[in-house]
Amino acid sequence: MKQSELIIQTNVCSTCGERYFDDDVMQNLEKIINELRTLTTEMSIVNYAEKVA
Repeated sequence: MKQSELIIQTNVCSTCGERYFDDDVMQNLEKIINELRTLTTEMSIVNYAEKVA
């Protein structure tokens, strides 16, 4: 896996086939987004693999 790639598991709805994140993954993504919002930089580089691991 390249450093710029991140594979996040998704679940699939048995009724409609839509893909979605489970609660733990979604909470981690929301935490990352909230941390990014507090930064005062104009550009952010995030290593998602370290954040989610």
